[in-house]
Amino acid sequence: MLDAATDMVVTVTPAARSPYFNMVFRDEDGRSRLVIQGEGVTRRQDAAPVFDMTTVAYVARAEFIMASRGVFSGRVRSVVVPKHRAIDIDDEIDFQLAELLYGRKES
Repeated sequence: MLDAATDMVVTVTPAARSPYFNMVFRDEDGRSRLVIQGEGVTRRQDAAPVFDMTTVAYVARAEFIMASRGVFSGRVRSVVVPKHRAIDIDDEIDFQLAELLYGRKES
């Protein structure tokens, strides 16, 4: 996957929701609008597949890290991993879910 034309490889997992239909921005008045407007996409089923970045692995060239302005400032490829292998533990509910899945593996 990391070839001469690739600066970085990240891991991703299929997203549970589409930003074309499920993610909104709220202004100070509480008004909401879609974060991403999908041109010509009127049905959720027609929206392009999207992925969540995971923290499973990031592989990058040292030169890219030293010179980059951010992860996506170069040529980035991704590897899809199953959701159960990509649980981020950012809050208590994430931790409980990880414990539950780990407990199932142990039994």
